[in-house]
Amino acid sequence: HPKTAMVQAVDLGTGVHPSNKSGYGTRAAIVARGFVYGEDIAWSGPRYKSHEVKEGKLVLKFDHAGKGLAIQYADVVHGFLLAGEDGVFHRAEAEITAADTVVLSSPKVSAPKAAGYGWAKQRLDANVFSKDGLPMVAFRTDWQALGTR
Repeated sequence: HPKTAMVQAVDLGTGVHPSNKSGYGTRAAIVARGFVYGEDIAWSGPRYKSHEVKEGKLVLKFDHAGKGLAIQYADVVHGFLLAGEDGVFHRAEAEITAADTVVLSSPKVSAPKAAGYGWAKQRLDANVFSKDGLPMVAFRTDWQALGTR
């Protein structure tokens, strides 16, 4: 929907009444400042832009990566899924290889076709952010991308 934005907050708690209300308010203010009022600040976390298959791996590119992609709350990237021709998703090994790029692989997927991030059980351990401190937006490459501004 044009002229709308989402406040990403999966890392701030779950439920209708999460305990980290100030975190939600801070994120909403950032979105308002950047998206609505046009301030030159990062107002969205990284968003899926495109992907390609290279040498049996899926290479993902992101918009809104800000100062670059970063891992939080762990030493390795979590939260990515990878599927082959059969459409069955498996946990993916993921590596941030550039400021806006993540490369996925899985021993269970020899010819990748689709990827996802932050879905189902992987939602709670998803830990990729921009270096600006905003979480990556959940996505699946096999669904129409939403909010591509």
